[in-house]
Amino acid sequence: MQEALDRFDQANSTALISKINILNNLAHATAQQGNIEHALAVTEEILSIGNQQYVRLIQVYLLVFSVLDPENVEAKKNKIHYESLIKKRTLVVEEQQNDSTVNSLKEHEIQYVSMNNKNFQVKNQRPGTYLELKSRQPFEQLCRQQHAQLSPKRQATLFCRYRHNKHPYLIFRPVKEEQVLDEPGIFLFHDVVSDSDIEKIKALAVPRLQRALIRNAATNTMTPADYRISKSTWLRDEDSPVIARLSQLISALTNLTMETAEEIHVVNYGVGGYYSPHLDFYHKWENPAYFRKAACPVLIGNKWVATKWIHEYGQEFRRRCSLDPMV
Repeated sequence: MQEALDRFDQANSTALISKINILNNLAHATAQQGNIEHALAVTEEILSIGNQQYVRLIQVYLLVFSVLDPENVEAKKNKIHYESLIKKRTLVVEEQQNDSTVNSLKEHEIQYVSMNNKNFQVKNQRPGTYLELKSRQPFEQLCRQQHAQLSPKRQATLFCRYRHNKHPYLIFRPVKEEQVLDEPGIFLFHDVVSDSDIEKIKALAVPRLQRALIRNAATNTMTPADYRISKSTWLRDEDSPVIARLSQLISALTNLTMETAEEIHVVNYGVGGYYSPHLDFYHKWENPAYFRKAACPVLIGNKWVATKWIHEYGQEFRRRCSLDPMV
């Protein structure tokens, strides 16, 4: 959330409501980490923004004698709560040092550091083992766009083209294809789904969205997990012509059948939503295999993803097996 705030400030945005949303989440997150002073300072900034809005609203509504309440009720309650936590913690520390000073401390005014003068230490201990933290580092670098760039030689091998696969569906409407990585091969298709179809898919998904779950290996049940924060649902071709048309387009692009593929998986990530690096299972010939994937956290706004999982079985006559057992 601090990253979201930094990027918001760098963009010089004037959308105060969005900044308040970020600050609210930042205050809650830092409080959960035990950084109560930081949470209190962030809450103070929320209230100061509310006062700025209030002054402008008075100027706008003065002619109609209407004044809106500038108080952020939630922030005011949080401020009292954080001050109480700091006071209780101070009392406990002082009691351990000298029991005779308790009465005088009850009247002691709470002191904290403002956002502009961060003298307090922010605790940000990372959970997980050494190996888990080490595997998470490349993921975080990718999300921050700090990953290593391809050499000019490798970049020269990448290409863009129009793809139609000699498929009737694409002959008169080829798709713009961009290769973004050579090994492994990663391709990006531009302008595949229209904005209107995207909105229709979201409208279909919204009333069905539920908290995304993971399968608990110990109990073999679906349960929520703190490393997967999102809502999701599944959409079938029968749900709408838009979904059926999207499946047909995917089939034309990949030259694979959708008869054995899964339904469209629609996922929504709100502010702070993410999916930590994890292993997904799949079959490679007769041997089980895994691949690691993740979803970067949302800093501002929200993110929509629609995934179509295509299974290997059922493709025998669409993409014939190679005689080379190593392929």
